[in-house]
Amino acid sequence: MLQNQFEDRVAAVDDHHRARIDGLLLEKSETKLKLAKSCSDLQDEKIKRETAETVMKESAIKAYKVCVDVVLVGCSFVEKM
Repeated sequence: MLQNQFEDRVAAVDDHHRARIDGLLLEKSETKLKLAKSCSDLQDEKIKRETAETVMKESAIKAYKVCVDVVLVGCSFVEKM
């Protein structure tokens, strides 16, 4: 009888700890998924920012070239006068 009670208690404690371990493993998996999603989101944000910066730089270069062309045309016009 005492042996059965002891075995029942050991089984209950074992079940409790097994459930806790299962819960922790599930939490670990969910945390890994959240981390992977966060990394992916950060990468996407970085790519968008870099793309926007590239577009702005290209636009500034085009505007600069137009200004240079206008100045050169103006200088050419003044020389012909």
